[in-house]
Order: sequence, then C-alpha cells, then structure tokens
Amino acid sequence: MRLSNHNRRSETGDDSERGSASAEVVISALLLFMFLVLGVGIARLVEARALVDEAAMQAARAAALAPPTGAATSAARSALTQLANHQECPTPHIHTRYTPTTGAGGAGGSEAVEVSCAVPLSDLFLAGFPGHLTVTSTQTAPRNPYQQTA
Repeated sequence: MRLSNHNRRSETGDDSERGSASAEVVISALLLFMFLVLGVGIARLVEARALVDEAAMQAARAAALAPPTGAATSAARSALTQLANHQECPTPHIHTRYTPTTGAGGAGGSEAVEVSCAVPLSDLFLAGFPGHLTVTSTQTAPRNPYQQTA
C-alpha cells in the first residue's frame, strides 16, 4: 500500500518551475528599491521647489523694504543665506529687478527677484534622474510708496 504521493513531480523529472519563487523575490525587491529611489528623487525636487519659492519671496520682501539707493540686491542676497545651507540648493543664483510706478510722484514701484538653483540629482541615477535639474522662482513685492528716499 502506498501512503503518499507528495513527491510525484520530482519523480517525473519536471523541474521547470524550480527556483522561480526566488527569481520573483529578486525582481520584486529590485522594483521596490527603484520605486523607493524614485520617491526620494521626487521628494527632493518638491522640497527644492518649496525652498526656492520661499527664498525668492523673502528676498523680494527684503529688497522691497531696503532703501531705494541700490541696496535692494544686497538685501535680497542676505535673505538667501537660509537657502545656501541646504543640500538641495548649494549654489543659488539671484537676479533683482526694480519696476518704478508710473504716474504722479513716481513713488513706490515693485521689486522682482528671480532665484534659480541647480538641484543635484547625481546620487539618484538609478531612478533615471539627470545629473542636476534647475529650479527657478520669481516673486514680486511692492515697495512702500511713502518710504523716504535718503
């Protein structure tokens, strides 16, 4: 009397599916790792975009509050010190532009500040990111029309 028939596949020599579970685990782990690296890259880009937007807004406000004697650029640069300390934007670039108000008195106007930053992505090459991506933000702040000109 034969009690078990549990090993019939190995008796017939059909081993075509042998090891397929380990191959599936390896492929699944690789895909999971790729999605994780993709998520880290997207998070880095989102954080860099938020940092550049915030820095441009603060720089425009600092430039608008500075005396209108050409100190706007230095005030905007000093507002960018927070951005230079982050790994997402090690070398920020800034461009300021003053737009005077047209009309009676000529007081007021606005200060526009453009901040650009090359976000390094070379450590995320597995997810297909390029070496770096440039993020740019432009913010405008109005000047006080009642500010004294020295």
